[in-house]
Amino acid sequence: MTGFKFQFAIRDYVTHVMKYIPYLTSKITGLSGVTHQYDCIFLKRLAIKGRKDLLFFESKWHAQSILGDRQDVMVFNQKAFDVYYRLRNEGRNVDLFRIFVSSVPLRSDAFRFCLAYGILPIQPYEPGRTLEPIEVAIFELEKVISNNPTERIEERSKLIESLHRFREKIFWGCSSIGTGVMESGDVLFNRYRELVTRKCQEVS
Repeated sequence: MTGFKFQFAIRDYVTHVMKYIPYLTSKITGLSGVTHQYDCIFLKRLAIKGRKDLLFFESKWHAQSILGDRQDVMVFNQKAFDVYYRLRNEGRNVDLFRIFVSSVPLRSDAFRFCLAYGILPIQPYEPGRTLEPIEVAIFELEKVISNNPTERIEERSKLIESLHRFREKIFWGCSSIGTGVMESGDVLFNRYRELVTRKCQEVS
């Protein structure tokens, strides 16, 4: 699977499996006046107190010998904010959540950039090379609790709460920029690694 096929596969999965609602067309002019082409914007749910939460996807395919570069992530981030501020200027009550999907593992600096700026990174999981996706860690721990409802329930429940809180730290909408204290990518990366290591100990 290469190039456009990778993008289309992501779009089809989000549309038909996750059942999210496509929003707008495949091109939009940002606040800068630059017209951006994007892979997909989805509406997760119809409204939260009148606000629409939009999921802004970027999918990048590379040959297996190449790692995902921070330049791709940084360009995507700027594009997302350009689009977000245009939508806000039009009076649309929206928030834009950024999701970067890479066909190959991201370089360490690209991954840390995602964590620091609230972009959800989705990349291949390779034990010993990349960190397990946060959603997978939560799912597997919840499954362990479901199968063993009395064993180490307090410790595991606290760990799930920590994973959920951490997800909020690393995945947030454009409207949140500048509204609170932001943490460095290094701090978030170390916390991420600590949490998934603890999860692995609980499910092993």
